[in-house]
Amino acid sequence: MRGYHSVKTTQHPGRLCTSQAKFPCTRQSTIRLRRIGNKTMAFKVYLAAPSMAVTATLLAIVSVIARIINNLLFSSLPASLPGPFIAKISNIWITIVDLSGLRAQVLHRLHQKHGPVIRIGPKELSFSDPGAITTIYGPGTTCVKSPAYNNFGRQGMFQMQNPDQHRHRQRRVSHIFGTTSTSQVEPLVQRVVNNLVSTMQSKIELDKEKHAVVDMLHWCRMMALDVSGEVLMGKSFGTLETGDTKEKRDGARYVRHLDATYTLVGLQSFCPPIARLMGLLPVERLQVLARSWDVVYQYGEEALREYVKQHGRTGGEVLDTAGMKRRKTLLSKLVQGNEELGTEPLADDEISVEISNITFAATDTTGTTAAYALYRLACNKAWQDRLREELRQCRIREGKPSDEDLSFATLQSLPLLHGVVMETLRLDSSVPSSLPRMTTRLLPPGTVIGGVTLPPGTLVSMQAYTLHRDPGIYGDNPELFNPARWISGDVGSVQRMQDSLFAFGGPKEGPRTCPGQHLALMELKLALAALTWRFDISLKGPNTHEEMEMRSYFSLVPKGHRCSLLLCNI
Repeated sequence: MRGYHSVKTTQHPGRLCTSQAKFPCTRQSTIRLRRIGNKTMAFKVYLAAPSMAVTATLLAIVSVIARIINNLLFSSLPASLPGPFIAKISNIWITIVDLSGLRAQVLHRLHQKHGPVIRIGPKELSFSDPGAITTIYGPGTTCVKSPAYNNFGRQGMFQMQNPDQHRHRQRRVSHIFGTTSTSQVEPLVQRVVNNLVSTMQSKIELDKEKHAVVDMLHWCRMMALDVSGEVLMGKSFGTLETGDTKEKRDGARYVRHLDATYTLVGLQSFCPPIARLMGLLPVERLQVLARSWDVVYQYGEEALREYVKQHGRTGGEVLDTAGMKRRKTLLSKLVQGNEELGTEPLADDEISVEISNITFAATDTTGTTAAYALYRLACNKAWQDRLREELRQCRIREGKPSDEDLSFATLQSLPLLHGVVMETLRLDSSVPSSLPRMTTRLLPPGTVIGGVTLPPGTLVSMQAYTLHRDPGIYGDNPELFNPARWISGDVGSVQRMQDSLFAFGGPKEGPRTCPGQHLALMELKLALAALTWRFDISLKGPNTHEEMEMRSYFSLVPKGHRCSLLLCNI
């Protein structure tokens, strides 16, 4: 038998040879077959694409339905808990409420309707019973901060969830806010307050009518920022100084990035993928937003480097910004540690994070509270006049001339000033809505909060907005601004109001209560006393009420992002 390789053929143009005819596996045929195969494959993929999309959609729908069924039928929380029905199956409704900035008001209305316990998510409850404060937030609580706090910048004392880690860090940080430390920085706070008064005075003098319409939200925040810079970082941001200085520009830049962090926190909470992608997109505004936390922490890092460069790690005293009186800053106390407590200094990166976090918190909370206090006095001129009279009588008793500052110790003895501050903290808490905590396996079996047995992993929270409007604690008309309720009540009722005040994040002795509350109260009282003594404060007009409508994006934010008040000399 002759092999096929020996077949001889004559090749003609345009005609296949015998071997090609019998065995079409030549290069040209192979190319043609591949082309046909590619087209066939592409056509199959084209036909399959819709079915793949349908399959993915169906899987997503099945997943959602399965989750809904699981939340409805197999939830570890009692089905009888009141609240919106959708809260049993999804977090989407509370997310929408959060984005509107109306969480505090919405939850308050639900508590008024349903009582002290409401369900606001598949695994989340809100409480309004004051008896639950100690269990959730008090000493010895086994509830931990929720993972939501991880969105607030770098890990520091504020963000820590582990109780042991937090306790260890708190012991090494909180001593800087003791009564002695706070009294040492009073001259610095007073000087910043005087700068604020001078700024307002200059605006009045420049006006032909000898009065000035000013955005007191902006200026009170600048005051709080300068105080934080002075006492925490050892240098003023200079936002209240005259002229265009580098410090002043730095302060303005800091505030812009501070405001941006709230937007970033919202994106990280509600849409993490977008938050992660922002820095990669070639849009300058988005990149600035993505870097906002880094800029906030940059100031703490620079302050620490500058301090160590100038004073080393053992020198406790530094010249103040006037170059005269020597004093210790709170930063110096962190650098050196506390010999009395036997605590070692924090590492440099820990120090920069802590002073940055505290500066961030103090600027927004104290500044906004001061603006709301002035707004309340502008709305209630009778209380403003009575406060001014209290200050006048105090000066007579102390033998102080009208242009001399009253000390914080003196102001502490003034009942009406105290009432104004406390009433502002009650009605306009700087963090009015939920402070979420999570139950853990450390809870004893069958632990009951507000009459509800809670399994591990349940989110629980209370909010100042509702607690501070409880008529059983604060008397009739809890929505009314009435400083006298802190003065004229019996000792027991005033003590109960104090114990239920949630303005600093928990009970007075709670492990998570704001460590800087003494400094905040000093700043508020010094500022209100100085401004009320020197200026008559009025509303610019009815628009001010709309501007000051409360919105909450964790921290309190006026709806109009400003507080327009009319100031004139007394």
